[in-house]
Amino acid sequence: MMGTDKVAPGEEVYCRHCGEPIPPARLKAMPQAVLCVDCQNEAEQKQKG
Repeated sequence: MMGTDKVAPGEEVYCRHCGEPIPPARLKAMPQAVLCVDCQNEAEQKQKG
């Protein structure tokens, strides 16, 4: 499943950038997450310039 519209328990959610599974702990902390931590950090660095 891409994104986190409604995730069933035990269902994996995949990063929209790299396709790797987003860890359950990240989804628990940020249910709206669509990027894994590494890709989110990379995106933030690109925004900063």
